[in-house]
Amino acid sequence: MKKTQQDKPGTIISGHIHRYDVFVASDVVTVIDEEGVVTKQQVKGLSAFIAGAKDFRLGWGQFPDFEVIYLYDKGDHNAGYGLNLQDEWCSEWGAAPFQA
Repeated sequence: MKKTQQDKPGTIISGHIHRYDVFVASDVVTVIDEEGVVTKQQVKGLSAFIAGAKDFRLGWGQFPDFEVIYLYDKGDHNAGYGLNLQDEWCSEWGAAPFQA
């Protein structure tokens, strides 16, 4: 995961996880695959969260009927944002379900 402007809000990052390219500019996260844009969501506070993260990471998970990309801080007990790729309304702040 590449971070720029990491000391202030407005952070821009890009990364790749599973089969997805992930871009965050300010508080907008865009996920792209080979076919185009999968989701584009505005997440209030995401840029500030990333800028302040101790050990920012991307994660991916698949459930029976949806996929999630996690934008999380491993240095803060995996706190972060779960971006539901199939249903924006199911995206939420919380803890990524990865072992530390």
